Amino acid sequence: MPERTIHDVETCCNIRKPTVEVYHSGLQVFDGQFKRTCPVCGVGLLLVTRNQENFHLSKHDRCTLCAQEFTYLDDEIAGEPVDG
Repeated sequence: MPERTIHDVETCCNIRKPTVEVYHSGLQVFDGQFKRTCPVCGVGLLLVTRNQENFHLSKHDRCTLCAQEFTYLDDEIAGEPVDG
């Protein structure tokens, strides 16, 4: 079976779907300590955002392609605390 590409996924197709809870540590690494491949569409990325007030990592994320929303269950990512 050929690998999926961005042309195989409709942009924002999961924007209204319920939030999925995942462990960041259990996701497929895309690049570096933070970027992960979306486990739903398999093509988009989860980039991990920071809380604008305290600069801790946010528990909430969204796929850059399919727009599926995720909540991380980890207490820390790459040794940094994760805020709710």
